[in-house]
Amino acid sequence: TGCNYFYPFFPQNICQSDMPKTSKAKKTKQSVATDAPTHPTLVAANAVSDVMVDFQAFSHYARNGANVTIRGTKSKDLSKSTRDHIVELFENNMKSLYQASEWGYDAAAKRTELFEAEARYLLVSDESETLVGFAHFRFVDDDGALVLYLYEVQLAAMAQRQGIGKFLMQLLLLVARKHGMELMVLTVFKNNTGAMRFYRERLGFEIDETSPSACGDNSQDYEILSKSVVQIK
Repeated sequence: TGCNYFYPFFPQNICQSDMPKTSKAKKTKQSVATDAPTHPTLVAANAVSDVMVDFQAFSHYARNGANVTIRGTKSKDLSKSTRDHIVELFENNMKSLYQASEWGYDAAAKRTELFEAEARYLLVSDESETLVGFAHFRFVDDDGALVLYLYEVQLAAMAQRQGIGKFLMQLLLLVARKHGMELMVLTVFKNNTGAMRFYRERLGFEIDETSPSACGDNSQDYEILSKSVVQIK
């Protein structure tokens, strides 16, 4: 098993996800993001402009007091105002966690990461069409493993504790399976206990074999979690 750590720039919160990693992954997030896709399945997945085309039944969530719509897009198609709102939502949820971590918070680097060409989004909007949440993910070949790499799941405070985060995660697992991915991977700060419980206890993610703690290093302040897509029932 590989224990070549990757050092994420972005962990997540329960209604905010952290950066991901895979069971076979041996690279850093940065190197994964810049690798040219060569696997036919990956090429096909990355050619899809909107992953929600096959999941229109999941484009509306109306439960537990929530009434939101979900649409898919690529980062290149995001308007400036939407980009600004994404950054604002991320910083409201995560900036303090980054500042308390060993990495610190680099606003410029984070903005660059959020809107790289490979980035894909699920955007969550309320009845007034205000953005209240998003998922940032990518399809990547991580050292031979086909992975839906989850960078962020972020929800505004008003949209939390209504089941939207779990709904998005279940939708992303279906998207991963539809497009032939093997794993879904993400990273969580250890002190983000709510997110850790959410991913592990409610969604069945496990500490990945490449996570620092799985390699005997408990000094890092994050864990890499992964889940096999083929386990979806």
